[in-house]
Amino acid sequence: MRAIVWAMVVLAASQVMAEGKSEWVYYDQNGRLAYKKLETGERIMDFSFAGYGGGGAGIPTVAVKKTVGPSGEDDTKAIQEA
Repeated sequence: MRAIVWAMVVLAASQVMAEGKSEWVYYDQNGRLAYKKLETGERIMDFSFAGYGGGGAGIPTVAVKKTVGPSGEDDTKAIQEA
């Protein structure tokens, strides 16, 4: 299945480069990205909502409470206690 998805990505990218348009990824009538699906339901993955707050929020600035430096050993316990 990964090979199919990668093939779709390569196909879409090569078509965009050749024509400036793609049948696989395009803008719908509302101006949002839309993705063509295969009969099996497979489509190019959408990572636009990945990241903090679904990708639409800035990472907040918070005060430093404690700093933990590397000891050269396993620092899991020090990190968890912090």
